[in-house]
Amino acid sequence: MHTFTHLLPLLALGSLAAAQSGQLRIRIVDSQSAAIPYATVRVQCAGSAAITLTASAVGEAGLDCRPPARLAASAAGFGTVQETLASWSDDPPHTVQLDPAMIRNSVDVVVADNSAVPVISGDALAIDSTGARTAFDAVERLVPGAFVTHRGVLGYGISTNGTGEISIRGVGESPNAGVLVVVDGRPDFQGEMGHPLPDFFSLSDVSRVSVTEGPASVLYGSNAMGGVVEIDPIEPSQRNETRLTASLGSFVTGQYRLANGGMLGRLFYNVTAGVSHTDGDRPDSHFREGDTSLALGYDFSNHWKASLDGRYGRFFVEDPGPVGDPSAANNATVGRGGFTANVMDTYAHTYGYIRVYGSYGRNSISDGFRSTDDATGVRAAQTFVLNPTLLADVGTDVMHYGGEAHTVPGTFSWGTHHIDEQAGFARLQWLPLRRLRLNAGYRYQANSQFGGINVPEAGASFSFSDQYSIGFEASKGFRNPTLRELYLFPAPNPNLKPETMWNYQATFHARPSRRFLEEM
Repeated sequence: MHTFTHLLPLLALGSLAAAQSGQLRIRIVDSQSAAIPYATVRVQCAGSAAITLTASAVGEAGLDCRPPARLAASAAGFGTVQETLASWSDDPPHTVQLDPAMIRNSVDVVVADNSAVPVISGDALAIDSTGARTAFDAVERLVPGAFVTHRGVLGYGISTNGTGEISIRGVGESPNAGVLVVVDGRPDFQGEMGHPLPDFFSLSDVSRVSVTEGPASVLYGSNAMGGVVEIDPIEPSQRNETRLTASLGSFVTGQYRLANGGMLGRLFYNVTAGVSHTDGDRPDSHFREGDTSLALGYDFSNHWKASLDGRYGRFFVEDPGPVGDPSAANNATVGRGGFTANVMDTYAHTYGYIRVYGSYGRNSISDGFRSTDDATGVRAAQTFVLNPTLLADVGTDVMHYGGEAHTVPGTFSWGTHHIDEQAGFARLQWLPLRRLRLNAGYRYQANSQFGGINVPEAGASFSFSDQYSIGFEASKGFRNPTLRELYLFPAPNPNLKPETMWNYQATFHARPSRRFLEEM
C-alpha cells in the first residue's frame, strides 16, 4: 500500500535571520508568553567564563557577549532550557520559553527547527523530518507511548469506519474520549460524541505539540484520563515572515501550507491556510480538506497582553469499506470552527490569563445522520511566586457543551442535549532542597449530569546531577460519559457515571552528554 511518506517535497520557502551584536538581551517567558520574573540565566560567551545572571521583574537580563553563546535558563517551578546561539540582535531580546516542571512524562514535538546550531529545548523533536501529514501523525511517530489508528492515504474519517483514534499507554477509549486534545488552550472535541476529529489537526497552523503521558485531569478535567495532546499555533515572528510548503505524490495526493506573520509595533498577527487532497489508493477513497486561521494580538504594556485566534476547516472523506465487501457512496462532510480570546498579565510575583473560547461543528454523513455541536467556556489561571522556592497555581473552568442530532428526511430525532460544568483547581510546587522538587494538585469539578468529582495528584523528583534525575507520581484521571452514550443510538443509558483511573509511575531521566543527545 502506498502511503503519504511517498510524497515528494516540491517547495519549501522560509526565512531566518539574525544580526550579530555584542549586546545579548534575553527575555524568559512561560508557555503563555508571560514573563517569568527573577529567573536564573547562566551564559558562557566565546572566550569567556560562564556568568550567572538574575532576570529582572519583567523577566529580562542582558550582558555584552561575543558569539557563540551557550545559555541555560531556569526558574523555580520550571524546567531548565539550554540553547546555543550563533548570532543575535540586541532588539528585540532573544526569548527563551520555560515549561512547568510538573512531575509528569511529556514530550514536546516541534514542526521544524530552523536554528543555525543544535538547540536542546526539553525533549524537542522535529516533525518535518518524519514526513508527518497531521499533528496526530507526528504524535504517533515521535512519542513512544502513543498509538494512532489509520485508514488510508489521507483522511481519518468519522462515524462507524472512522479511524484516527489515539491511545496513550493503552488508554484512549473507542470512540476516542479518553485522551483530550487542547488546541490553543481550548478543549477540542465533538460535543455529542466526546471525541476529537483528527482530520482538523493539520500542520497548517501548528508550531508545537506537547504530549502528556498519564492523567492530566487536575489541570484539564474530563477526557484527560489517559493524557493530553496540546497543539500550539504558530507564533508571530519578531519580523515579517512568510512560509510556503507544497508536496505532491502518488494517487494525486498533495498538501499545501501557507503562513504569514509578523509584528507592527505592539500589534502582532499570523494568517495561515492549508489544503490537502488525494484520490486514494482504492476506488471511492477520495479526501479533500481545507483550513484557515487568523491570529491577532496586542502588547498593551510590559504587564498586559491580549490575543484572539480563530480557525475554520472543512473536509470531505469517502470510505470504500472492506476490500472483500466494498461499498460506494459512503462519505461524510464536516465543517468545524473555533476561537480563543486571551488576556494575559505579568507582574513581579504573579502571572496568569483569562481565556474565553468556543467551537462549533456541523456533520453530514451519507447514511442520513446529521448533527450540529457547540461548546463555549471560560478558563482563568494565575500563578503566584510565593518565594523563590514555592509556586502556587489556582484556576477555574466553566464550560457548556452539547448538540443536536437527527436523520434525514426527518424520520428520527435524538433531540438537543447540553451539559454544564464548573471546576476549580490548585497546584503547588515546592523546592525544599536545591535538587528536590515536590508537587501536589487538586481539582473539584461539578457537572449538571453527574454531580461532583474530586481529583488529586502528587509527585516528587530528585536530581542527582544536571544529567540524571528520578521522579515519582500518583494521579487520578476521569472521563465523563458522552452525550452519545447517554442519549444517542441503541442502548443509551442516562444513568451512567464518570469513569475513573489511578496512575502510578516512576521515571528515570538520563542525559549523559550534549553530544549523546545530538546524535540520538
